Amino acid sequence: MATSPLSRTIVLYFLQFPDFRLPRIRVAQIVMDYLAYGWSVEEMCRQHSYLRLAEVYAAMGYYFDHQDEIDNEVCLEWEQAQQAKIKNQYYRKQHDKTTYT
Repeated sequence: MATSPLSRTIVLYFLQFPDFRLPRIRVAQIVMDYLAYGWSVEEMCRQHSYLRLAEVYAAMGYYFDHQDEIDNEVCLEWEQAQQAKIKNQYYRKQHDKTTYT
């Protein structure tokens, strides 16, 4: 079942309705901590003090229900970050050549 990017966003104030908390964080961002560092839900809350346990559990539950979709999103973001890193290195080298020549 396809979902919109908005539905893949955990809005941190959705669990505590009149407590309109910010910031918003995407499920994929929480999942990246889980995948990259192997953090538990409790550790994610320690590292990101604005998150509540229920919010991270909800995000991880959503992840496990839509794992292929979220994994694809994480891979796409990783590839984009690597491309940006390469492009940044190229421009930095070009800048260094023009600055020192």
